[in-house]
Amino acid sequence: MQHDDNAYFHDIVAAGNEILEYTAGMRLRDYLNDGRTRRAVERCLAIIGEALSQIRKRNESALAAIPNYQRVIGLRHLLIHEYTDINDTLIWTAVEQDLPELLKSIQTELHRIKR
Repeated sequence: MQHDDNAYFHDIVAAGNEILEYTAGMRLRDYLNDGRTRRAVERCLAIIGEALSQIRKRNESALAAIPNYQRVIGLRHLLIHEYTDINDTLIWTAVEQDLPELLKSIQTELHRIKR
């Protein structure tokens, strides 16, 4: 079954919420010392980036209100193809600072789609 934009947006929200669950109560030091959480977060970020990439291929205008979506797609490329260059501190910063804004904009887009 083929995904549509709505399904991809829901995938992004689900993966983002998983990241927030996995990292709840953590500090950078905790994150750096927890390989399982780092790998889980990286996988969820890759899912988010791939979902955004699929939406862009189908209907880039659907991403007009999504801040920095191109950076997230680029992060997915790094996580999958250039994994030796991952900077865990930058990933943590993205999770702490950028992910909440991304999820908020995706939720806004989902509400717009429902109308």
